Amino acid sequence: MRVRAFVFAAVTAAGLVAGSVGTGAASPQDYGPDAGSPYAISDQPVPDVRGERPNAARAIMEEAGFRTDFIGGTSRGPNGGQCVVGDQTPAPGNPAPVGSTVALRTAEVGESPQPC
Repeated sequence: MRVRAFVFAAVTAAGLVAGSVGTGAASPQDYGPDAGSPYAISDQPVPDVRGERPNAARAIMEEAGFRTDFIGGTSRGPNGGQCVVGDQTPAPGNPAPVGSTVALRTAEVGESPQPC
């Protein structure tokens, strides 16, 4: 069952519509937010992953149907502290098209956080 969920997330992240394959030609109104399908491509609120470690943030974004682009490191910062997501674009809660890329800027955890 995990493979099926992974495949569904990958298909939707690629901007495709999950479902069965038919032999008939599709018309433009068959897809999109008004198509009536639970798998129709649409905007979705961007999850808030600030404070999350990079791998967890990526998983949360992928589960929601978004791609990620990290700005900065994903392991340790210059002072040896753990890198976490410090900022993201689009901002959390803002709508974005499913399958679009969310930029995640990492920062080091600590008293004087540094970019990772």
